[in-house]
Amino acid sequence: SQNNHTNNKNSYDINNQNLKWKFDTSKPIESTASVTNGTVYFGSDNGHIYGLNAADGSKTTDISVGGKIISSPSVVNDTIYVGSTNNKIVALNINSGNQTWTYTTGDEVRSSPAVVNGTVFIGSSDGTLYALNQADGSVNWKYDSGNKILSSPTVDEYNNNVYILWFKLHFKNKY
Repeated sequence: SQNNHTNNKNSYDINNQNLKWKFDTSKPIESTASVTNGTVYFGSDNGHIYGLNAADGSKTTDISVGGKIISSPSVVNDTIYVGSTNNKIVALNINSGNQTWTYTTGDEVRSSPAVVNGTVFIGSSDGTLYALNQADGSVNWKYDSGNKILSSPTVDEYNNNVYILWFKLHFKNKY
């Protein structure tokens, strides 16, 4: 099978379409970047979360989480929230690089977190939508969908709802 993922993150100037900078990692990048306060945060299949200066691409953050980071990071204040294929959801302090908390699910976490009103919402391949306390990672509540959750939750703060998609395969045999 063909791997369409690259091992680098690029910045292009949209006015003149020129490459501004390029940052290489040792493994492919499947994570979508999050930009906060002039820093581009993303995960890599090498298990690291990187922060790059958006202006020049210089590395400001390099935190090893373990497992592939396919989940896109959510950055709130000085904390990065992200899932990993090592079954973990982690909160990382941007300044120190330390893990503030870790929560272990029953399977890979490819879903990206939504952080709203003190709660981290994230799905897992174990079929569960987790609502974790933003401060300490304890479970506020969880919902078992019965199917892998690979998509990312969206929160409607106006109606106080969280939306997540999952799929169920149905097979029909014709003989």
